[in-house]
Amino acid sequence: KKKKMENSRNIEDIIEEETNKIIEKEKTILKEPVLESCGTGIQYADETTTPLVMKEQKIEIEIAAGKVQTTTIMTFINKTDKTLEGELKFNLNEGVTVTSYGLDVEGDMVDAVPVTKEKARVVFETEVRERSTNQVAIVEQVKGNVFKTRLYPIHGKQERKIKIQTIEEMKSIKKTDKYDIEGHWQPIQRPTTIEKMEINIKIEEQLKTKITIADNTNVHKKINKRTINLKDIDEMLAETKEGELGGIYICTATELKETRIVQAKTHMAIEIEKNMRKEKEEKEDEQKKIVVYIDQSHSRTKEAIQEEHLILKEIEEKGNQLHIYPFNQHVAKTKIEVNDISTIRFDGGTSIENVIDHMNEQTKTENYDYAILLTDGFETIGENIYEKTPAIPIYSISAEKTQNHALLTFIGNKSGGGYYNATKMSKISQHIGKQEYSLLQVRAPEGVECYPSIPEKIQGKITLYAKSTLKEAFDIEVDIGYPNDKETLKFHMTPTEDDSELIAKLFAQRKIDQLGIFGEKYDEELLETGREYKIITPNTSLIVLETLEQYKKYDIRPPASLPHLRKEFDEEQHQVKKKEQEAFDAKVKRICEQFKSQRYESWYTHTFELKPKSPKTNSRKKKGRRGGLLSSIRSILPSSSSSSSSQPSSSAAAVIDVAEERIETLENQSETLDGFMSMNNKCCDIEEVCDEEICDEDDELCIEPAMDQDMREVSDKVAEKEGGKKSSQPVASTIQIQPYDSKAEYMVILKKSEDPFEAYLEQKQNYHTSPSFYLEVAGYFMDQKQYEKGITVLLNITELNLEDPELLRIVGYRLFEAKAYTLACQIFRQVLSVRPESPQSYRDLALVLECLNEFEEAATTMYQVIGRQWDSRFAEIEYTAILELNHILFSSKRAKKEITFKSLDIDSCCRYEMPMDLRVSMTWSADEVDIDLHVIEPTKEECYYGHNLTRIGGKLSRDFTRGCGPEEYMLKKKIQGKFDVSAKYFANHQQSLTGGTTVLLTFYKYYMQENEERAMVTRPLSGNKEKLHVCSIPFS
Repeated sequence: KKKKMENSRNIEDIIEEETNKIIEKEKTILKEPVLESCGTGIQYADETTTPLVMKEQKIEIEIAAGKVQTTTIMTFINKTDKTLEGELKFNLNEGVTVTSYGLDVEGDMVDAVPVTKEKARVVFETEVRERSTNQVAIVEQVKGNVFKTRLYPIHGKQERKIKIQTIEEMKSIKKTDKYDIEGHWQPIQRPTTIEKMEINIKIEEQLKTKITIADNTNVHKKINKRTINLKDIDEMLAETKEGELGGIYICTATELKETRIVQAKTHMAIEIEKNMRKEKEEKEDEQKKIVVYIDQSHSRTKEAIQEEHLILKEIEEKGNQLHIYPFNQHVAKTKIEVNDISTIRFDGGTSIENVIDHMNEQTKTENYDYAILLTDGFETIGENIYEKTPAIPIYSISAEKTQNHALLTFIGNKSGGGYYNATKMSKISQHIGKQEYSLLQVRAPEGVECYPSIPEKIQGKITLYAKSTLKEAFDIEVDIGYPNDKETLKFHMTPTEDDSELIAKLFAQRKIDQLGIFGEKYDEELLETGREYKIITPNTSLIVLETLEQYKKYDIRPPASLPHLRKEFDEEQHQVKKKEQEAFDAKVKRICEQFKSQRYESWYTHTFELKPKSPKTNSRKKKGRRGGLLSSIRSILPSSSSSSSSQPSSSAAAVIDVAEERIETLENQSETLDGFMSMNNKCCDIEEVCDEEICDEDDELCIEPAMDQDMREVSDKVAEKEGGKKSSQPVASTIQIQPYDSKAEYMVILKKSEDPFEAYLEQKQNYHTSPSFYLEVAGYFMDQKQYEKGITVLLNITELNLEDPELLRIVGYRLFEAKAYTLACQIFRQVLSVRPESPQSYRDLALVLECLNEFEEAATTMYQVIGRQWDSRFAEIEYTAILELNHILFSSKRAKKEITFKSLDIDSCCRYEMPMDLRVSMTWSADEVDIDLHVIEPTKEECYYGHNLTRIGGKLSRDFTRGCGPEEYMLKKKIQGKFDVSAKYFANHQQSLTGGTTVLLTFYKYYMQENEERAMVTRPLSGNKEKLHVCSIPFS
């Protein structure tokens, strides 16, 4: 009866009533638009800004097919004599974005082009910093529905004009049996300085339309005309002394239809109304069997868990059966009770992907009705969450202050469940398990792209947008309803002659909304969509430049509105891309030639033999440093016991021989030995070169001794010369990692505890934000071969700062060491996405892909290290990449998955098979840090940056002083004895307070040979000058 009375009411009365409700709700005004700037042209946080007043404003509102396009043109004036930079922040309605942006250049409105958000910022700030006289402007999304535009230069006493365009859907307000009533609230400010203001409203023919202008009080006025000017606004505002302009509300009534189709040439829309007769009701007394997954990862909070605990108790009290599993990066093997939730401890990373796998497997035997997921939704471990298909509905609940709304909404919609934000919603237990009317699936022929294409709830209505490349008619099928009670709607689409720019923009916005859910997976496609449709995305901004030189300088394609610039730019870009490929190929050939001469011919093919020299006398052509140093060495050597003379023994003579050869090597590097003193800007002093040094009387040169102080060992050949036994006994062919012994207080407590993991959880309360705490504790458990516990501890770091490349790299190295290659691969992909400018990002990923037997991707990724252009501080990393690229091919052959350079389109000049008996590589986590690799050979000769080629052929690569490495030691032919490997923290060049770093060392015996052995270890280095013995590698 009530519904019948409602439908009999006059449509004008309904519109009037609904208009009053909306205006009362939306009456709060927005901040007056002020273009802020400062006189220097660069805006500083502590400097008072000067407003650039708005002189004119023109707003055009176009409404068609339930869609609203708003174009605002604002004119600002700089009344000062200075050249200024302007910045304007503005709010938009929820779900609205900027779809077009323009800047006046010499009287013409030039359209913006999309670029990455970071690139737009860099270009703008570069132009400002260089005090460019050319125009530049950007607009970007700051956060949520807040946007910002920046423009430069605004010369003194001059005007600047900008255009901002947005598109959104009309809001469904009310429905009767005959009418669909929709509304649009357009917030508008009335700047006090404005001289001219005009609002034009264009609406397609409707049955009923009402336009109302309102202030921020209850005063509003119906406008009968479609053009509103400043006089109309001021007349209304004159009715109240306190009121300020709030906005304009447009309410329309159209004939109610279950579906409405907008046909066009390429872009089309299908509007589907919710069928109220299909509402599904659940029986209140029906008991359910529910599986519950509760997130216990590091990022969770006690307060949120307590709130979620109460919700679960309410659900259980209704008689439902709950099976509760805690999870972090893994799902717990055993269930817990509801009351046990309060005892949960938060630890590890987050993998909802593993939860869905576990749920699907359990549902096969347990026959659950649905699942409840309690989490903040931040997936730190996993790559395929969006490809997972839940077997039962999932209802996600979160009481955390920070939540991943997009992912949790996606999971709820895709599974047929729901997502409930417990911080904004009460009585959630009453909604759980109730299925909601949804769009379930969309089917379209090849050549037709539809959005949304994933499940989504229908609240009142839903609009499906399509883009077709087909010239003939086609059908789109849509499943709506409930997972177990659905209906299929079929729509016949016929392309027309003309396209709709409005529908095209909305199609792009819906595509961006959907792809944005998937994180970084579709970054490239999002960027291309933004470029094609000239709209802002969360990762893109719009930019306007004035000259071709600017577009060329920053590699940005001019807009279509500048056809002459675009044509010239495209012609040059074609040549640029061609030259880039040529440069890539040329670099590969050049690097390979250098590798051939500097690594292969001059070292690898050379034969090294350890031949002790005959004893020398004191007579030298060169005196001074060399003579003084040798005199110092002789003075501490034992003389022969068989003679009363001061002649050295043969063992001591061998020491002198080695010392002479070292000095000779250094003299070859620099005639005056000053080259050694200043090599790589490292000033050698008594404490820096090694543990014990021998210096001449003038202390002008300090080098490490060729042998240990007590002369316990010399090479086997020297010992044989003396007629004695070999100094080193045969040893087992294993790599012996030196245990790491941390002196940190929490580690001392941990080691003394009977239950180390329990001790860790207790200590975590004091160190929960410290990366080094998790690194050292994880290392302890890994050293104890308790890898699962170690990985759990380690993954806490992923929840501290999700995009910190140094932390991610450390986690990746630790996982690599623990042979958790799949997890390591996920981490290194993240590192590459945030640090693509570093060749080490490619190298790390390639090496772990090799361990996963993904040889093709590993090889092509490593090939990028060789051919791409890098900063000069990374010089010669290509040599390491060539060697490792060949090792990838060697591994593929050994795994019977052989790949070839030809099949991968890799230049065959990179082919170098270089098996060797020993190879040690070292890299580290922190950029701009100098870590040195030291290897002491069985002869006691030390190979390091200051002595990079030894008598037995030990070769050390380039010293990386400002990067992440790598440094590598190579030895083609082993000798008997022990090789000791150390890492030394030489210097930190970072402009921050960061202290330590983590090194990853990889040791190979019989590298690229069938009996190859490999070991990996990570170790923390806490500060400058620390030298850590890491490993001993024996050869028998």
